[in-house]
Amino acid sequence: MHIAVFAIGFCGVVAQVVVVREMVVTFYGNELCVGAMLGTWLFWTGLGSLGLGRLARRLKQPGVWLVATFGIMLVLLVATALGARYLKVALRAGEGASLGQIRPFGTMLASSLLLLGPFCLANGFLFPLACRAAEAAGGTVGTVYLLEAAGAAVGGASYTFVLVHCLGLPGVFRQTDSAYWRPLAVVASADSPYGRLTVTRQAEGAQRTLYVNGVLAFSYPDPPVAEGVAHLPMLQHPEPRRVLLLGGGPGAVEEALKHPSVEKLTYVELDPLAVEMVRRHFPPGAANALGDRRVEVVLADGRAFVKDLGSHLHLAHSRHVRNEDVTPRFDVAISALGPPATAQANRFYTVEFFREVARVLEPGGVFAFQASGGHDYIPEESRRLLACLHGSLAAAFAHVIVFPGAPVTFLASNRDGVATHRLGVLDARMAQRGIATSYVDAHSWEADLVGGRLERLEQVVSAPAERNRDLSPRCYYYEAQRWSAQQRARQPGARPPVFDLGRVLEFLDRYPFVAPLALLAIVAAISMAAPLARRRWRDGALAFSVASTGLIEMGVEFTVLLGFQVACGYMYHYIGLLVASFMFGLTLGAWVSSRWVARGQATWRRMVGVQVCICGYPLVLLGLLWVATGTGLGTVPAVAGVSFSLAALIAGGVGGLQFPLAAALHSRGAGSAGALYGLDLFGACLGALAVSSVLVPSFGLGGVCLLLAGLAGLGLVALGVAGRANEHGPRFRRRACGP
Repeated sequence: MHIAVFAIGFCGVVAQVVVVREMVVTFYGNELCVGAMLGTWLFWTGLGSLGLGRLARRLKQPGVWLVATFGIMLVLLVATALGARYLKVALRAGEGASLGQIRPFGTMLASSLLLLGPFCLANGFLFPLACRAAEAAGGTVGTVYLLEAAGAAVGGASYTFVLVHCLGLPGVFRQTDSAYWRPLAVVASADSPYGRLTVTRQAEGAQRTLYVNGVLAFSYPDPPVAEGVAHLPMLQHPEPRRVLLLGGGPGAVEEALKHPSVEKLTYVELDPLAVEMVRRHFPPGAANALGDRRVEVVLADGRAFVKDLGSHLHLAHSRHVRNEDVTPRFDVAISALGPPATAQANRFYTVEFFREVARVLEPGGVFAFQASGGHDYIPEESRRLLACLHGSLAAAFAHVIVFPGAPVTFLASNRDGVATHRLGVLDARMAQRGIATSYVDAHSWEADLVGGRLERLEQVVSAPAERNRDLSPRCYYYEAQRWSAQQRARQPGARPPVFDLGRVLEFLDRYPFVAPLALLAIVAAISMAAPLARRRWRDGALAFSVASTGLIEMGVEFTVLLGFQVACGYMYHYIGLLVASFMFGLTLGAWVSSRWVARGQATWRRMVGVQVCICGYPLVLLGLLWVATGTGLGTVPAVAGVSFSLAALIAGGVGGLQFPLAAALHSRGAGSAGALYGLDLFGACLGALAVSSVLVPSFGLGGVCLLLAGLAGLGLVALGVAGRANEHGPRFRRRACGP
């Protein structure tokens, strides 16, 4: 039986990761998709444990049922993985959507509910069934919880470090890709640790396009985009010799190299597979651009690269190292990484990142990036985003200007007069350098500036707006609103989205107290209604504590991952280490708590002590986030990885201590395992949905930590009150009956 329980945890986590990867591709890599998927996963698993758990108590041969249900779960696992793969094809065929069209949050939620229901119900039923089998064999609930957590930890680590490199792309899946990408032809498709990369081509022409998780990364040749990214920033500098390019693809590299003064161009790309695909499957000009003797291709996270270089330059300056021994700064830095539509992308639009870029620029250097805008009309949601970006950039650079256009171009410098709208200067430099273009020049920029467009744009960006910070991602919030507005503006006759996330966020921005109160009410209603109706005060307090801890644990895990990503950049192996650390902590905590139960040391006082620790670790995490973002911790990946892994280990360990204690202290003993496990998962479901879609965009990472600590404090109050009510219960009941 022990092997079966371990396998349940192992297979459950592997299936979860596989389905998450497929859903991320289907819904374009958005954290909201991950939150919806995890939330529905936990909802169905909790329903299976809570709803079907009573059936497990009535079964005569639980061991036989356990093996049979596990076999059914394995069949459903394969079916769910295949369904997740075919989901994107079915959605595109059913909706008639074009490639890259953003799908509503309601579609994400409904798809997750339908796809994951059968497998997760079976998976949830297995836990109370395993507890029943263990009880029949003389085992304990804590042992089952421990073995499942251990299986989950090993499964997460195995997939992260081994399976992801071994699982290929079967032929049936390649056929699915071909059906999805029509009328484009798929040239190549492969999975890397960072996502699914697909190269497509049109029926005619030599152009190749790279998509990452279904999102357009870049095309080649694509002169309109490449010229727009490169030339306006490069012409702002009188003689750009050293250039930093974050993303943008080989087209932007090729255009930047047209400036004859360039001596070195550093091109930073996160995924080595993307560079390999460009060299193997794109037209020869793309490989030639990356192979130019002046180009250095750096395979790293752009944020981590800039932060690390800035720290080295600052250290060299403080030690008075000779200039010839120090890596030179850049004359021009261009960020071409796409909009801040995800928490990962938002890291490249914060005040902290802009300050890090300023540290690696030479005096008089220029920094540039683009954001969604418009020639004559800018929607309200885009106006807020542009104002937030401008205010954040102005906090790091003394001089900031904007150029109107379909993408608005932001240009910044710490020296007055460098960034300019003077078209005569730009045209003269273009002629002097002998640069030939097809789509951008002084005439096209003049068309963007005239007719009051520049004045209207400057009025938009100068509006009051909160700054975008690492721990308070306001651009992520505004981008979510813009995304929802696009759903409301779909073609006439289309049904409005069932769930409008943008309007929810706008409402919560006006009334911020509603979200935490609503979460508290839901957790209390789900967990405490039945026990309090039977006047079982302690059972109600235990149920509330378990459900709220499920929410807190999921919130903390999500915050740890985002916090590490903000501080250190996206480093796949360290992210895997964080998840594995959390699960191993959960396993260790469950083992310690099971020992307490076996020795008869499961006391109410010990339960209260565990709840005190649960109150404390969101605050410890908040302190770690402040230290990591305010110091150079992120520039030392090993130290940062150990620090955040330790935080995840402690969080998992404290959470693991709670469940075996709660099951032992409950009036139904082992019979409460299924119900308590279901409440734990329902709480985690709320955490996955609320933290990813509402709390982080509205309150930021720091605010989320404080809210989670407050919720844990209410659980502590509930345990304290229930403990006193149990001591004085008879007297209180006599008073309630009257004289």
